[in-house]
Amino acid sequence: MLVLTRQLNEEIVIGGNIILSIVSIQRDRVRIGIQAPDNLRIDRKEVYLRRLEEQEQVSLGEPASSGVDTVVIPSCDEQPICESLRDSE
Repeated sequence: MLVLTRQLNEEIVIGGNIILSIVSIQRDRVRIGIQAPDNLRIDRKEVYLRRLEEQEQVSLGEPASSGVDTVVIPSCDEQPICESLRDSE
């Protein structure tokens, strides 16, 4: 695992087309902005794990459980969205 230290408003570039921005830092919470291609699914880990579990249930013929959160992250190609994230600090 690569561990990097970043400060507020600094960024990390992954693969040339994914940008992680440190949007705000408050006590024990860090808000991260993500700019990525629209075809790339981005989930919190707990949502990702629930999705995997549901896929396994479906493949085994079991009914899928309800209540899976879907997080839709707008493309940050739309600059006002990114700016509004930075302005919300």
